[in-house]
Amino acid sequence: MKKIKNFPLWQQSWVDICLSILRCLICLICLISLISLCCALLFSSTALAEEGPYLIGVEDELFISAWDNAQLTRDVTVRPDGKISYPLLGDLQAEGLTPENMAENIQKELASFINKPVVTVSVTNINSLKVYVFGEVQKQGMVTLKRKTTILQLLSLIGGIMDTADLTKASLIRKDKATGAPLAVDVSFYQLLKENDLSQNIELQKDDTILIPDNFDKRITIVGEVKNPKVIHFRKELTIMDAILDAGGFTEYAKTDRVKISRRLNKGNGISHNHKKTLEVNFKVMLKKAKSEMNIPLMPGDTIIIPESLL
Repeated sequence: MKKIKNFPLWQQSWVDICLSILRCLICLICLISLISLCCALLFSSTALAEEGPYLIGVEDELFISAWDNAQLTRDVTVRPDGKISYPLLGDLQAEGLTPENMAENIQKELASFINKPVVTVSVTNINSLKVYVFGEVQKQGMVTLKRKTTILQLLSLIGGIMDTADLTKASLIRKDKATGAPLAVDVSFYQLLKENDLSQNIELQKDDTILIPDNFDKRITIVGEVKNPKVIHFRKELTIMDAILDAGGFTEYAKTDRVKISRRLNKGNGISHNHKKTLEVNFKVMLKKAKSEMNIPLMPGDTIIIPESLL
């Protein structure tokens, strides 16, 4: 039989210390895991409480099951008046109720005809979650959502926005829950789509309306001695050099030292079409001396005119 070797006293004390530290670390890890689990459960329950149960809406398809009674088990669709037709009971309110509330109401009414009825109501097809999109998008009109949907998800469903969209004026209109009056929601489509600010990607609600106007008044017009005179869409940080390059550059007849920008003036209530000022840019000097300060930032509605050289 082997003899068990005894550790010296100082070695045993170090072993005990290490074991104690290990136990403490294990307890700490377990405690952190327990706290994380509790926090996750707390936040998820809070989110569910804020989210609330689903409320039946117009055109939703329902399956009503009456236990042990095939004649009272059927599929129904919620009518435009928010009601359904049901045997023995006639018209019943459905819109605005949860499936559980509606099942309880049917059970109470059926108790006059059937002994202890057991009824369940389930939503088999959601058709009432409708939103509306108008303006510079690939597909306008009404969109029926089947699940919770954000702005980006909706724009993806309809094919996205068009190049002519003015995102600075785009808006989301939502009905006030108390009065039903239309109210503008505080959300920036420009920040969401151009600056990737996902805090603007809010969840849509029933009957929301998105309006995305065109940017016609903000377009930049380039005429004269460029290779491809055109109209381009205004964007932030667009400069006169960007616009000239977009138009293919100067022709050989361009008078590059007298390029003009015709700019509408702001008269307090908005851009005035009748009041303009003219800016002049000497491209020869700007390119020769690399003066970036001469590369003027463009404003919405600017017209760039490149005159023809007489020589």
